[in-house]
Amino acid sequence: MKTATMALLVLLLALSLASAEEASRHRLSNGVTVITKPASWNRIVAISAVVEAGSKYDHPKLSGMARLTNELLREGTSQRSAMELADFLDRHGIEFRTYTTQDFASVNLVCTDEHFDEALTILAEILTEPAFDGGRLLRLQERTLREIERGATEASRRNHNQLLALLFDDHPYARPVEGTAESIGRITRDRVGKFYSTNYVAGSTVVSIVGNFDEDSAVASLEELLDDYPRGEAPGPEMSSPRRDGRTVDMTFVDVPEARASVGYLAVPAPHKDHPAVRVLTSIIGGGGSARVPAALGDRGADISDDSRAYCFCAAEEAAVVMSIESDEIDECLLVVEREIRRLREEPVSDEELRIARNRVAGELARQGQTNLIRALRLSVDYLATGHVDVVDLLIEQISRVSKDDVLRVANEYLVAPAVAIVRPGRAAGRSDAGRDRGI
Repeated sequence: MKTATMALLVLLLALSLASAEEASRHRLSNGVTVITKPASWNRIVAISAVVEAGSKYDHPKLSGMARLTNELLREGTSQRSAMELADFLDRHGIEFRTYTTQDFASVNLVCTDEHFDEALTILAEILTEPAFDGGRLLRLQERTLREIERGATEASRRNHNQLLALLFDDHPYARPVEGTAESIGRITRDRVGKFYSTNYVAGSTVVSIVGNFDEDSAVASLEELLDDYPRGEAPGPEMSSPRRDGRTVDMTFVDVPEARASVGYLAVPAPHKDHPAVRVLTSIIGGGGSARVPAALGDRGADISDDSRAYCFCAAEEAAVVMSIESDEIDECLLVVEREIRRLREEPVSDEELRIARNRVAGELARQGQTNLIRALRLSVDYLATGHVDVVDLLIEQISRVSKDDVLRVANEYLVAPAVAIVRPGRAAGRSDAGRDRGI
């Protein structure tokens, strides 16, 4: 048997063994949810503690607070300075990451099974005893301000934030996760401490563990280690659902080599019944080179667009179908998008288009979950968002049943009232707000 074939069989066997173990849910006495999923085929263990403390919980004038608070968890505890924490992690071969989205903040650790106990110990210390050093906060604020300044001149990031502001209006998703130059300057150590004490509580926290470990021992250890973690649930953010009644355009001028445009349509997140069909529809629009818009742009000429793709902005409260394009002929590209969206609302897709799109989406979802860390993060996020731990498996199964009629129906339901965000080359920063009309 050829080596490549043998390697593939070994990989498939490993994945089947890893997926054969079922996820189990446990509740600690203080209210923290623990999800365990043994995967004994390798020696890696991943731990993901996810808290309902994303940027949607920021005060409008303090955007960036959630991200700064989460990042400060890397900067030392009451027992260890930032350098001592980094040294402990390095000596035990523990990888440590934090990540903040609109909905959640996470603390993620990856280690070998030999140092799993140390990883659990340091996780509890990070969650329950953050130092929130004022000097470290100042450094993070300075770094964030530099990031915001760079982002203002990066067409893709500026265009993304521009589109979210158009799509979500007064909803917290309209605000950038990293904050603004004005809001970052208002954040103080006391405000960070208040955000932490309000949101980092047991009822709003899920810890998921995936890898080679003993479930009973892990749960018992967390019961003891997280005994001081505060009980209760964080108050929910104040928000209203965005509603659109027509086409809205926002255009800015930035010193960039090529224009960038994003067209967004409000849709529905999981577990809404239409979400699987929306995911397939998104893939048909621009999920790959053979998808509608990339193929149509290719027919216009190889150089008309350097980058074009559709993706689903899928958050806990809201979702959007987004088509993003970079081109020096952006107006012609937008006309192509308009034409293809109209066709999707008027004509059923072909059997082949549907088959390719369903396979593409299912394949992407499966591939994204092939590390223990991503599996652990998914388990925590999915449980907090939906109350279920099998969301991805269920979504893949639902996608396989999406029909042509489903695609046509959701195209007519959701591909309406677009938000169009455009960044054009130009040294003089400016802005143009077009009126509302029906289009694209």
